[in-house]
Amino acid sequence: MNYFHTDKLDSRNTLMKFLPFVLNALTVVCVCWTFREGILWSDFPMQWQSCSYALRGIDIYSVRGTEIEAGFHAVPWGLVLGNVFYGGFLPYRAAEIYFTLLNMIVAAYAAYVMYSRIKKVYPELELCTIAVSLLSIDYIFAYYSGNAGGIICAFLIIAWAWREKHPILSGILISVAMVKPQTALIVCLDFIIMKHVMPVIIAAVIDVAAWFTASLLTHKGVFELIYDFLFSSGRGESTPFAGIFHFVFQNFMTAVFFSMLAGIVFVFVLHKYLPDDMPSFFKVYPSFMASTFWCYSFMRDSYVLIVPALMCLHFMTLHKGKFKYLMWLLFSVFCAYGYAFRSAFYKVMHSISPSLSWHPAQDLYEVGIIVIGILICIELRKVYSEAKS
Repeated sequence: MNYFHTDKLDSRNTLMKFLPFVLNALTVVCVCWTFREGILWSDFPMQWQSCSYALRGIDIYSVRGTEIEAGFHAVPWGLVLGNVFYGGFLPYRAAEIYFTLLNMIVAAYAAYVMYSRIKKVYPELELCTIAVSLLSIDYIFAYYSGNAGGIICAFLIIAWAWREKHPILSGILISVAMVKPQTALIVCLDFIIMKHVMPVIIAAVIDVAAWFTASLLTHKGVFELIYDFLFSSGRGESTPFAGIFHFVFQNFMTAVFFSMLAGIVFVFVLHKYLPDDMPSFFKVYPSFMASTFWCYSFMRDSYVLIVPALMCLHFMTLHKGKFKYLMWLLFSVFCAYGYAFRSAFYKVMHSISPSLSWHPAQDLYEVGIIVIGILICIELRKVYSEAKS
């Protein structure tokens, strides 16, 4: 049931007509800033090479540090399914074109999916949906760095939208997105909590099959592959990529374990208190937010935050009070442009003291995501409670 009647909108909702242009301008500034860093395609050659090697039967873990960068990580099933993104079956130049076209098509379709879902909830958000989803800085940054993070996040958004009508296709998208389990795995919790188990089962079957295929191609045991992935690269000291607890534990794997635990608790607790009657498309927001801090988080894997960003825009228009209106707007902008805030904070700190690393900026961003996620849940309960009374 929808308790909100939007026939007569507050005059301040005229901001919605101009907000897309403001957000687009912010995106352009962020993109130009990113381009100055000179990181074009930094990931793509290595990702393409690993996929190509796997198809030719070469064990990438045995050549890591020689033919492939020492710090490169790829889950065993990703050696096969990663070809969906990086086109290891194609010559390198053709694979670049393939990757570019795939990014464009997936971005456009993800925008259409969000547009069609949000149009049913609140028509006034249609323009914002297209503007924000197509021009997300996180998606653009992922493409610019030659990483499939943006596509994977879009796959998860589409999979969530398809979970009821197309569970098989939803499961296929999840399985491919599991090339980055640090992004996709926790989203499976929302599917399970919301009792949409079939896509998760299908994804698990496909990923296990891809894992065994990688074993056959490389002539290595399945458990040997996962052992090489986890332990052969000499991971020891914790880094911000270990998640929110990296500054508590010095050991990388220990920090990852507790960061993952924090993400799981975050999702379960928020789901327990989410209003039952809120739009189902938005109920995935806890796991989307958790995916950015729970394990090996990186800015190019943050496009999933476009969903909570749009959700906040939706609830922003329902408030007459200026404070709540501004609060929801700030929540939305932080979710949609968190990378920009994180980078800006680092730039300011670095200008003050060049010896400072970007770690504090990452920590502040992740704490901000957790706090905002909790505040959103609290405010949602208030909104629906007031609407019922």
